[in-house]
Amino acid sequence: MTKYLLALLVLCAPAALAQSAVGTWRTEFDTQVGAQKYLFSFKQDGAAVTGTAKAEFQGQTRDVVFKDVAVKGDTITFTESFDFQGNAVPITYTGVKTGDAIKFVRKVGDFATEEFVAKKE
Repeated sequence: MTKYLLALLVLCAPAALAQSAVGTWRTEFDTQVGAQKYLFSFKQDGAAVTGTAKAEFQGQTRDVVFKDVAVKGDTITFTESFDFQGNAVPITYTGVKTGDAIKFVRKVGDFATEEFVAKKE
């Protein structure tokens, strides 16, 4: 019986860990090029986690679909490609969830690194 319970816990653990990031998260932060606002949305479908955002920058709003979304423990990572003056700039995010907040480090290509906190809606 103990072996079966242990096996069940091992199989369910990834889903439970991913669940911690599921939901809507809001943030505003300053960057080298101006203030930005993001409304992140993370969803889970089986073992897969997907992420999107509404991003506002310089008065313009755009829809973002994140790639390579991964959750391990309380850490979530994902990438975004941003078109800046015709150039694709890779943006990587690493966030650590604590309570109703995720503390992110955002690396924008080789140009900048920013830190911000997103709060659960």
